[in-house]
Amino acid sequence: MIEGKKYGVQPHRPVGVPAIDNLLGKPHYKQATLIRITAEEFEHIRKETLRREFDPRRIPLLLHEPNNEQELLAAVAYGHKKLGIERILRVQTAFPDLLVNIKGYPQEVHLELEVYSQGFFSHGHDKQVSNRRFKGDGKDIAVLCWIDNNRQVKDWVHEVYELQTLIREGAKIVW
Repeated sequence: MIEGKKYGVQPHRPVGVPAIDNLLGKPHYKQATLIRITAEEFEHIRKETLRREFDPRRIPLLLHEPNNEQELLAAVAYGHKKLGIERILRVQTAFPDLLVNIKGYPQEVHLELEVYSQGFFSHGHDKQVSNRRFKGDGKDIAVLCWIDNNRQVKDWVHEVYELQTLIREGAKIVW
């Protein structure tokens, strides 16, 4: 919206996008109520928002973007084969959420589900990881999130996979 007026093509429903810092690739003041941006920056944000709009035909189980980890788990459980997960061996509420077999990778690995990758730190999971492995059993660990909004998570785990990007691009988890 510009001054409260619709401009151009609008998404059909709310769209989850990364922080404006990540969208524009430059820092802004976090506490600012209004942030001045150029027309080009606005257009970039508008196009990125439309590109990220959720398409329920791609994930029939969900009718909207996941709002919590349970909805994210439902999407993963339903479409795990399309994501490159051969088999889900264990699901639990404690960290890490899933123990899985990834197609083409000979070892079992952990996947931690987060709506936003920042949740990895917010929930204190970094304290349970050492050298990109779960301290509990020494197995590799990765984060599977809906929106990757913290680039530092990659320093703690094997990889951060953004589920909406995997779905949109028809890509698979590759270890």
